[in-house]
Amino acid sequence: WIMKKVLQGGMIALVSAGLAGFSFGASADEVTAESLIPLLSLKCIQKSLESGVVHYPGVTVSLTPAEVQQGYAVTGGGCEVMGRPNNGTLAHNPAVTMSRPDGASGWRCEGGDPPNIVLPFSLKAHLVACRVGLLE
Repeated sequence: WIMKKVLQGGMIALVSAGLAGFSFGASADEVTAESLIPLLSLKCIQKSLESGVVHYPGVTVSLTPAEVQQGYAVTGGGCEVMGRPNNGTLAHNPAVTMSRPDGASGWRCEGGDPPNIVLPFSLKAHLVACRVGLLE
């Protein structure tokens, strides 16, 4: 987030995607970054999505357009090996082969079975997204 002070007719406005239009009565000389911190809070959400059970699963969990519009940005994520046939009693475990951001609003997971012995399983992709907001 990039926030900056903008002088507007003797008022300071805090400008960012989530705080556009917020202003308070203070002169430019009275406002410091430290004085703004008590007014702000970090609001975070968690989302997840599971793939189907297949040999090489892949799944992407994403923010909705409304969440992006509200100023949420992906700050982290991860992958979890989920459902396997035979209650997980197979000779070896599947692997997560990729876990990375998917653009600015998602998290991508892919998995596989490196020995190439048929082992269907599913993956669950998780993401954490946060935005700066005003204290309520």
